[in-house]
Amino acid sequence: MKAYAGIGAREINAGLQIEFVKIGRRLAKAGLTLRSGGAQGADLSFEWGADDGSGVKEIFLPWKGFNHNKSTLILPEPIPTNIVSIARSIYPHWDHVTEPVRRLHARNVMQILGWDLNDPSAFVVCYTERPYNDPNAVGGTLFGIKLAEANDIPVYNFFVRGDRERFYKMLDILQNEGIDTSDIPELTEEQFKQMKRNA
Repeated sequence: MKAYAGIGAREINAGLQIEFVKIGRRLAKAGLTLRSGGAQGADLSFEWGADDGSGVKEIFLPWKGFNHNKSTLILPEPIPTNIVSIARSIYPHWDHVTEPVRRLHARNVMQILGWDLNDPSAFVVCYTERPYNDPNAVGGTLFGIKLAEANDIPVYNFFVRGDRERFYKMLDILQNEGIDTSDIPELTEEQFKQMKRNA
């Protein structure tokens, strides 16, 4: 079963939250596994969609109970040296930040490369407004983008002009390859509010 990373900013507008819920649900129905990190905003939107679509999900947490998430995929302690090596190569401030910040970035490695680091996500769909060309601007989502690009994994950042259209064209390609990514019934605002209340 293919896996994809659904990640992004913690603060996104309601319209984008709903769109990411719909994408999570649509890809779950298509049989794709969601990889995400349990944070507020984009992460939870994808996760709610995966749950609503009765899909498989791999939610990688920096520590047990992060953001009240019940996932058991928790970054080991101490952080494995192979993950440290990868994270340090992407995040320029690794040696100058606290352990919790390191653990947040380290768990991002598994979102992109899988639990054992040998099963890369097929693609990344996300949202971040952080500038790609600023070496000091490396939030969690941009970390994931840079790691994905280093491993030739397609990235669809809905903040970037044209990426949303490229993403939906990719779904059409998957459809032609026999993966049913056909659209599903619309998600109403009231249904979305109910998801948030039940979370």
